[in-house]
Amino acid sequence: MAKRSKTKLVSTLLAATLILAACGGSSSAPSDNSSNGNTGNAPGGTQTTQQQSGSTQPVKIEFWFSVGGNARKWIEEASQRFNSEQNEVQVDAIYQGDYYTNHQKVATAISAGAAPAMTMIEVASIPFFADNGVLADINTLASPEDLARYLPGLMKETQWDGQTISIPFNRSVPILYLNKTILEQEGLDPEGPKTWEELRQYAEKLVKRAPDGTVERWGFLTPVDQWFFEAMLYQAGGRVYSDDGKKVVVNEEPGQQALQFWVDLIDDGLMEMPQGEKYNAWDVTTNALTTGKAAMIYSTTGRLKSHVNGGAENGYEITTAFLPAGPKGYATPTGGANIAILNVVPREQQEAAWKFLKWLTSDENAASFAQATGYIPITQGAVDMMADYFKEFPQARTAVEFLQYAQSRPQAPSYNEAQEILVKYLQKAVLKEATVKQALDDAAALMQSAM
Repeated sequence: MAKRSKTKLVSTLLAATLILAACGGSSSAPSDNSSNGNTGNAPGGTQTTQQQSGSTQPVKIEFWFSVGGNARKWIEEASQRFNSEQNEVQVDAIYQGDYYTNHQKVATAISAGAAPAMTMIEVASIPFFADNGVLADINTLASPEDLARYLPGLMKETQWDGQTISIPFNRSVPILYLNKTILEQEGLDPEGPKTWEELRQYAEKLVKRAPDGTVERWGFLTPVDQWFFEAMLYQAGGRVYSDDGKKVVVNEEPGQQALQFWVDLIDDGLMEMPQGEKYNAWDVTTNALTTGKAAMIYSTTGRLKSHVNGGAENGYEITTAFLPAGPKGYATPTGGANIAILNVVPREQQEAAWKFLKWLTSDENAASFAQATGYIPITQGAVDMMADYFKEFPQARTAVEFLQYAQSRPQAPSYNEAQEILVKYLQKAVLKEATVKQALDDAAALMQSAM
């Protein structure tokens, strides 16, 4: 793909930054405790003394990342370990806030000529940066054997115009979390529902009301988020965009079917009207599960440890299962983020970034990161190494097995903006501010304009 001119690129990135700021946030799937801690350094770029011929000084690079909690701790400790084990590359790993915040900072830093050598990018944002021609082709840095290590189900969002422009890292899928303790108390199969209809039947038996009708426990909860909607859309046989990528089709029958299912659960008193927005909505749902206020929820495998440990603290056993199958069967989008190397930094920094990225995603490190966080082990070697761990902690295997039904998230440069539009109109439908059809028709029209 031909590179855009520098003037065009800068204006495009700055415009996108303003659009994102107007959106007011991102509803991308967060990590466990994803916004923990401060927002890190403001964009300042990589301050590098380039390695001269014959110099023994290491190449200094910055790695900007956007996950908190256990994931942030692991990344910071791993970066320090890498620096201590060799003297060719010195990595400064900088937490830059959540996915949305990091996206803004990277776009601004590129425009200012002060970009990091490598950065974490949420998978729905990758097409935006790829279309602007700022991501290095990792095929020129890595061998085919290097790239063959990663799980095929996670490589769908790494390709652009014949290039490999990112590598899977903190990757996830949405899964069903079950309060097994409550399910068994109510005489239900603790393996959980397998279809949409069974989900409804379970929710009917699990909802608990006080004598005055007040709901003490919801049967099912989910954040009204485009990621979970994408899953149900795929399960109904739908897509966000047409096969040629030119038309928004989210408002067709499968989309209406998926959104109507949520609306009906709320109307029938089985699912609470979702509380909070964006990351707050995820936190509300997590808290409801771990405190017994909800018996089943949709959430990310990236919050696995916090869900399981939080439930245990309250005397509950939390288990996991595939999202129930829709009319067309099982399906799921993948989520989380990849790591990209930026081609706007000198070649030696790109090569240094690959050395670190290859090390960071080794089988041993991939297994260690997965066990520390709940994210999917990204290589087959890591999966094999975790065999004993899966026996001891079977909840962690669910996401790996669910990858067989994985479908790519929409790969359109405008989807980072379009998903904000979509979630806004999903909320309008569940809040009764619009009918399901009207909400999706309005969303589709605005998403089409965004293209």
